[in-house]
Amino acid sequence: MKVPANSPTTARELRVATSEAQFNSMLLNIFYRLGELNFSAGWDDNTSQQLLVELSHIYPIEHAMLATEQAGTLTIANTVGQTLPVGSRMSMIGQMASILKAPVTFNALQSNDLRWCTATNSGELKAWLLPLSYAKKSCGLLALAGKTLNLAETELSPLHAICGLWGHAFYKALSPATQTINHEILDLLTPREREIFALLPSGASNLALAEKLNIAPGTVKIHVERILSKLNVKDRTQAAVKASQLGFTS
Repeated sequence: MKVPANSPTTARELRVATSEAQFNSMLLNIFYRLGELNFSAGWDDNTSQQLLVELSHIYPIEHAMLATEQAGTLTIANTVGQTLPVGSRMSMIGQMASILKAPVTFNALQSNDLRWCTATNSGELKAWLLPLSYAKKSCGLLALAGKTLNLAETELSPLHAICGLWGHAFYKALSPATQTINHEILDLLTPREREIFALLPSGASNLALAEKLNIAPGTVKIHVERILSKLNVKDRTQAAVKASQLGFTS
């Protein structure tokens, strides 16, 4: 009997081919499951959590965090393993800011930023950051960590597709006003400027904002001045009004 040209010829090749087939089958089941959940219940926090858990069963993921992004701040929505609690907020700076810089492209980043992970063995973990976006607009971040988490190109492709689905779901959950701000204004501001802009409706002083964000009051003052210039408004009151009109409140 003639053996097909691409068929495995050794025991090792057969094991590799079998493993790849199982991996692909499990990924396909995730997409099937996602479709069933959307069909019956629509997208909600439970759907998102189930998807994250199922991913952790396929990849060697020990800890995972899914966060939504708004005005330069990440809010943790779903978790697996040891992470900060759901609802926690983090400033989008450093590697997180670089991967979500507009226009967002899929660029999985092997990361040493483990601020989101509370595992005691975090120094032994390999971490990855993956952007969530809709039409190249930032929607959030997927962070993964595991001792043996080495993501090859073939493993990143399905994650890219899944991150696109997550990004679309998170974007559609935003209010029209927030969608507008993400499209027209936030692209003008740096991640830190976005965060300060979102906090202006609170009426907090530069000193209060500095304490909240753990930066110097002088740095806040510089950011506010740049925000006023970029938005073409006269003072922080007008900037605060604009932030309120676009969905940000105290």
